[in-house]
Amino acid sequence: MFDNFLRFGGITLCLFGLMLMLHLAKGRISMRLGAAFAVGAVAYLLGTFPEFGEALGYANAIILTLKIMAMWMTWLFCLSLFDDAFRLKPFHWAVGVVLMGFWAVQNGMYYNHFGTADLMCQANQFPVFFAEVANAEAVSVGIWLIELAIAGHMLFVALSGMLGDLVEKRRRLRVVFVTGVAILYLMILGSDWLLGQSSPQIKGMVATLKHAWLFSVLAYLMWHMAVGGADWLFGSVDKTDDSSQLRRAHDNDNSFELAKIDRFTGDDTLLEPELTITRLAEISRIPEHRLRRLINQHLGFRNFADFLNKYRIDAAKVRLSDVAEHNTQVLVIAMDLGYGSLGPFNRAFKARTGQTPTEFRKQAQTAAE
Repeated sequence: MFDNFLRFGGITLCLFGLMLMLHLAKGRISMRLGAAFAVGAVAYLLGTFPEFGEALGYANAIILTLKIMAMWMTWLFCLSLFDDAFRLKPFHWAVGVVLMGFWAVQNGMYYNHFGTADLMCQANQFPVFFAEVANAEAVSVGIWLIELAIAGHMLFVALSGMLGDLVEKRRRLRVVFVTGVAILYLMILGSDWLLGQSSPQIKGMVATLKHAWLFSVLAYLMWHMAVGGADWLFGSVDKTDDSSQLRRAHDNDNSFELAKIDRFTGDDTLLEPELTITRLAEISRIPEHRLRRLINQHLGFRNFADFLNKYRIDAAKVRLSDVAEHNTQVLVIAMDLGYGSLGPFNRAFKARTGQTPTEFRKQAQTAAE
């Protein structure tokens, strides 16, 4: 009974979140991926409910396909949640295709052996499947390793980017939500792998624990969205122009600190290699928590890297437009502006201008001639 309460309570939360995110999406990819995450979570909760699978018969293959892709959807959602410039790339799609390929192979092998799809959701068939079908366990291990890598990468991205996140509530959410999601999937993967021969009672207890954890994670996210609004988490739909960010009114309480930050934009402080928010707080002698709030709330940046890139790319545009620097290598300019290598500079430059540095230089210098 308690397990069903958690299962269907989680489904209710997911459906609420799905409707909320689709309503508020307004072109924001993170919210669309959040809706996909909700669909995946519903599929997982239904796909682990044997009675539901038996009632659907062959149609249950749709639920099971969405269930196996739930981690991929969750991964993309978490990546977009903490990267304001996130875009789906071929790599992201490739991971999904590979995962789906392994799943299709496993389903084909299962169907060929048992001659039915009705039992695909019943775990007690899989020991027999692995024992009687050659390479069946190898395919299952492949799926397991892909999902383990996805969970690990999701946790790494969330925690590694925490220092540069300037949105205080979102920094806390990084720790709670993504860590909770990663632990949930590690629980799922661990239990699927380690409890294959365990008693039904132990499997039932572990399943209830997983559903309770998932319910808690979903409730935490839905609460923040419903009470705190979506803009702090997903970014505002109304984007202010960069040039207006620096001219935002300085109130009396913050004018001294904001004047300090403005001075940094005119010297080489922001060009220091591997500059962090902690280092800038030391240089400016502004407490780090206050510096974060000033850059976020008064200058309009949600991420410290975006703050740095704004000034560094502006400086790069000046140098790339200068005919006198025609023979200066792009790598040299990137290093002078604080980038450790060419790749991050190229990505940051294209994200802000829509062109590569070489394309921008060619266009700018042709126009100057």
